[in-house]
Amino acid sequence: MIRQWEEVRLSSFRFIHAADLHLDSPLLGLAGKSAEFAARVQAASREAFDNLVALAIEEQCRFMLLAGDIFDGELRNFQTGLYFLDGMRRLGEAGIDVFMVLGNHDSANRFADKLALTGNVHLFPKAKAGSKMLDDVGAVIHGRSFPRWDMDEDMARDYPAAVSAMFNIGLLHTACAGSEGPHARYAPCTLEQLVNHGYDYWALGHVHAHVC
Repeated sequence: MIRQWEEVRLSSFRFIHAADLHLDSPLLGLAGKSAEFAARVQAASREAFDNLVALAIEEQCRFMLLAGDIFDGELRNFQTGLYFLDGMRRLGEAGIDVFMVLGNHDSANRFADKLALTGNVHLFPKAKAGSKMLDDVGAVIHGRSFPRWDMDEDMARDYPAAVSAMFNIGLLHTACAGSEGPHARYAPCTLEQLVNHGYDYWALGHVHAHVC
């Protein structure tokens, strides 16, 4: 059930939640089908990223949430990082803030946390969960980046308490119990645990499927 104040808050701003972009991932299994298909696959992640940026601008979103694995762990091409920064710049020019955490693939990538991010981008720290207040829309975003690629601890339990009278969002890269599938059990937690934390919205990443 949504309380009346939440209805007011939700009608006053828009945001986009995305995760696991894996920019420039070779997607070798798919690319092996044919040369033509390989060419399409090679450009797929950048095309999806461009569409994501365009959608946020078109819908006049207040902010974008990126829940980890923006990059692919084994990639070493700094041009991929520059391509990402250009997208962040375009969002900034449209007045859209970006809040992001590093996932397991990002933490395994040597340049993911060394990029000179544009002023509209907030990268949550690795040491402990932090919060970012958006007083203009009555929202607060909580998040924490992976301190290492093989993070096997429950990160969600140490997220800050919900802020009263604000729309609380948790930004988390996690293998939520019951939805992991073939994905590694990094930063495991449970759905019940997330619900009981008292946030209004959890923006999850890692498991490439919808969790409800």
